[in-house]
Amino acid sequence: MNPITLSICIPTYNFGQYIGETLAAVASQVEGRGDVEVLVVDGGSTDETPSVVRSFQLRYPQIVYHRLPQKGGIDNDLALAVDLARGDYCWLLSSDDVPVPGAVARMLGEVGSKDDVYLFNRIECDSVLSPLRTRFWLEAGTPDSTFRFTEARDAIDYFERARSLGALFSYISSIVV
Repeated sequence: MNPITLSICIPTYNFGQYIGETLAAVASQVEGRGDVEVLVVDGGSTDETPSVVRSFQLRYPQIVYHRLPQKGGIDNDLALAVDLARGDYCWLLSSDDVPVPGAVARMLGEVGSKDDVYLFNRIECDSVLSPLRTRFWLEAGTPDSTFRFTEARDAIDYFERARSLGALFSYISSIVV
């Protein structure tokens, strides 16, 4: 068995109408890979979330599902997913966000650099996942970026380039640690 490089950590609660698209996009990119796992921590959903996740779990052995007996909140669910993760890196992914094709492969390539933070931009969509606009976390002209905070100046540079709170790690699906 290959060691796990990337754990995709997905907290969820009553997102049955969305999580199927998220898992379909992720599963198509991790199928047959032994270096990626997908951890779904369900905070006790009362909708169709459990059956949707289990249907994917039957087809994709990389998907690990942990259903909690009661709602504990997204912070607790995300913390548990990270605690359960076996990967060297954790991609924090919301259960209603859909990674673009090639995102997992790109992330696996990026983590090889051993940087401290991987922050990438996002495309905001409406409730049926039609793109509305692309949002950038850092100043204009800064592409998806990696950061290594080995020197104080590195962190200062990062924070000077930040355009919004999202760059301060507040938007779950744009962060890999």
